Amino acid sequence: MFDQTSQWYKLQYPECFVNQEQRRIQKLFADFVDNEIMPVRDKIDDDLTHDDIITPILKKIQVEIGSQADMIPKDYGGNETTMGMVGSVLKGEQLARGDWGICLHSACTNWALSPASLAYRFPSSPEAKAWGKAVLDEFASKFLGKDLCVACFNMAEPDSACDIENHLNEGKLVKVKAELHIDLEKPLIKWFENDSVDEVYGKYIIEHIQNDNTFFNWLYRICKNNAIVTLFAPVFPGDAAIDWDHKSFWNYRKLHYLDKKNRANDMGLDCNFKIINYEEREELGSLVFKAVLKVVK
Repeated sequence: MFDQTSQWYKLQYPECFVNQEQRRIQKLFADFVDNEIMPVRDKIDDDLTHDDIITPILKKIQVEIGSQADMIPKDYGGNETTMGMVGSVLKGEQLARGDWGICLHSACTNWALSPASLAYRFPSSPEAKAWGKAVLDEFASKFLGKDLCVACFNMAEPDSACDIENHLNEGKLVKVKAELHIDLEKPLIKWFENDSVDEVYGKYIIEHIQNDNTFFNWLYRICKNNAIVTLFAPVFPGDAAIDWDHKSFWNYRKLHYLDKKNRANDMGLDCNFKIINYEEREELGSLVFKAVLKVVK
């Protein structure tokens, strides 16, 4: 077994999973973290421009060690990485120990280049190979020089998370979705204009909101007439609904009060949602519901 003298080698992975070359990769990046990142770790967050600390470290990893060429095929002069998934994980484990942002920068480049590289090296069709070649013809050379580069790609297709990553689709995009992550317990007025939202999709969110009246009044205000709101939540009084971090409880009876005609008084609600579909199902041993509401104004 390769001599591992650093404390970070005390966690011995079985030899059936980690070979000698992969252990050398682990040691290379563990030593790099110990020598290059740890001495300046407390100063990284203050390097706001990235010029003094972060970029020089990234250049050593990506350019001098050659990590940014790992996913470039040998036909293009790249490394065509031999580390595989295990080597990549060992590398990421060590870089993340030093700084997660630096680790992510390196991983992001490999991730973004991998669809084109795999389509070119292991094509599922002539069209897939042609697409991979076109991407590599355009971008491969940028990652082989002395300049630090980073690769990323457009995120699309909500159902598949990232359509362009699947080389079987040959890079075709059907639609693009933008997401805004906000704290629903904080004042919401600044985030959206009135009557500006066409569709809302909330999976296991509403049970974590304490002031649900305020939330649904706000949701109603920002939605257009006939907007569709799809919600998922555990069914009360099921075990999954009564959880430590759940702040409100939901079932069909409570949802139906969101429809104005079902309220005897305002109940603190200034909204009107019509239930157009409601179904309950088992999910991981718990009863949950999916409700589709339509905004009525």
